[in-house]
Amino acid sequence: MQIELYAEDWLTSAGLVGLKRLFPDETENTPFGLKFDSEILEEVTERYFDYLLNNFSVAERQNKILTQALSRAERNPDTFKDIKKQVQRRMTEELKKVERYFPDIKETKELQETIEIVKKIKDKDDLPLLQEKKEVFIKILRMKQIHEKITLNFVKTVIMQPLFGQVSFLNVTHNKRSTEEHKEIMIKDYITPTILEIKWLDLLNEEEDIGALLTYLEENKDYKPFREWLRLFKKYDSVEQIKEYMEKEVPPCILFDNQYGTGNYEEMIFTPLGISLNKSLNFSWDLNKKQSVPLSALGRLILFMVPIGTAVYQRKIGFGAQSVYENFYGFLYSNDLFGDICQMNNQYKMKRLDENPFEEVIYDVLLESTEKAGKKQKKEMLLIEFHSNYESKKTLLDYYHMPNYVVDFFLQSGKTLRWIHLFDYREAFVRSILEGRDPKQVLFRYMREVIDSSRDGKNILMAVLERRRFLLLKKGVTDVKSNNKVVYHIFGQGQELRKALMGAQQVRESEAEGTYTASSDKKIRGLAYRLLNAAKARHKQNFLDTAYRMYLGVNLEIPTVLLNVLHEKNVDFETVSSAFISGLLSNEKLSEGEKEE
Repeated sequence: MQIELYAEDWLTSAGLVGLKRLFPDETENTPFGLKFDSEILEEVTERYFDYLLNNFSVAERQNKILTQALSRAERNPDTFKDIKKQVQRRMTEELKKVERYFPDIKETKELQETIEIVKKIKDKDDLPLLQEKKEVFIKILRMKQIHEKITLNFVKTVIMQPLFGQVSFLNVTHNKRSTEEHKEIMIKDYITPTILEIKWLDLLNEEEDIGALLTYLEENKDYKPFREWLRLFKKYDSVEQIKEYMEKEVPPCILFDNQYGTGNYEEMIFTPLGISLNKSLNFSWDLNKKQSVPLSALGRLILFMVPIGTAVYQRKIGFGAQSVYENFYGFLYSNDLFGDICQMNNQYKMKRLDENPFEEVIYDVLLESTEKAGKKQKKEMLLIEFHSNYESKKTLLDYYHMPNYVVDFFLQSGKTLRWIHLFDYREAFVRSILEGRDPKQVLFRYMREVIDSSRDGKNILMAVLERRRFLLLKKGVTDVKSNNKVVYHIFGQGQELRKALMGAQQVRESEAEGTYTASSDKKIRGLAYRLLNAAKARHKQNFLDTAYRMYLGVNLEIPTVLLNVLHEKNVDFETVSSAFISGLLSNEKLSEGEKEE
């Protein structure tokens, strides 16, 4: 039987992209979804587990991490001690898992002996030995029996349970079961109900004998919906009566209209968007507390494909020591042909797994899709990122809508954003752009970091320019480059004042004759901090008064361009203040080549 499913939103699209990744050749893209023969459902379980084991392999993940760590130790021997501790810790953590499930096999003993040797390594000259033992460690983790057990438990805990809780084979009570036993549970809970319902639909459309329909229900009455229907349909006299009941009394699936809603869309189906039964009548079908949102077995199976259809990666939340890493699932959606959505997400996943900077991932995906569509047909896109924790009932769901001006921004700035050197601030800056918000708060925080860490103020300038580019594009201004001349001019004025202040300080130091005076850079950073506080609070007069006193202190006339602080005629206050502070903190002169870049 041919099945055609429509990707009407990002969630069904993510599930269908997952199915497409499992069956790239056996499924056919339609303009709005996917078409396939129902026979492939028999193979879903095997493909599903193969994908999980191959794409989330613990052995390959550890190999990548340790190879990079040992490469750093080779380049910088001073880091050897810390990296050796990291290697030993990771080996010990995996050993505990191996000992738990395989205490008596020879590989467990070999791994124990390997770690004992690693513990005795002290000197950086033993790096070749550490590399050799790392290879032994990875070889043991790649052993089929160990690989399947450790990887499967990792996938269940880290990738699947946050989205589905402990339903089916995800329950911790099944952790000691073999891979084949896990597959049997999935077949029972997901595949068999889907096949039963699809065959019922086929019979309902083709069969004219009510006896054949009742016989099918009788043979499969262990399936709860069939058991209830059988008890009712035994009283009917014709197929038409059954069809009428199915159309009027059984609600349609919320995801696919051509399927019947035999179950409920609740938390254990998809935690990020599900809701517990009986929690709210607003989420009940026809105000029936026992029927929340109707979902078919096929719909439930497609939702189970979401971890495969999305890109799974770690995202840093927060700044510096207060930051944490969380697992996120990312998906790109657009009102485009389904085949293009698949291709776009395959590229997004590949770029994410290669650990490219976030802004460059967005740039590369947008560039390819724009070139394919033609420059006159820029695509508006939606980036969805979500994190979920089933145990704490917590979900973070970010929708980043990318209208044309945001697409233009990334196409113009995707490669230059890297000049915002600190990763935390660059990513926060990019996410503000994706949300359509003025990134001035991130800019101010970045400026505070530059002031406190004694970095050169030229690091701030790129963030100032990119913020201005975004605001101009949002207003519909296309000639961004000519509008940036005023920013470079203000930056230069800040640099000129810095030179004068440092010269005046040197004179004071020479006249002090041994008395302690603060360094000129330290004093300038203190003044920059005062200017920054005025800028953050939009105290224009305070900012201008502070600047006046600085210019008067070195007998210089305040430049007229700073009057923009008050009237904001040509440029906004935040741009003026940020560019000026950037120049005040910078010793490095911009070359024409840097300006052009």
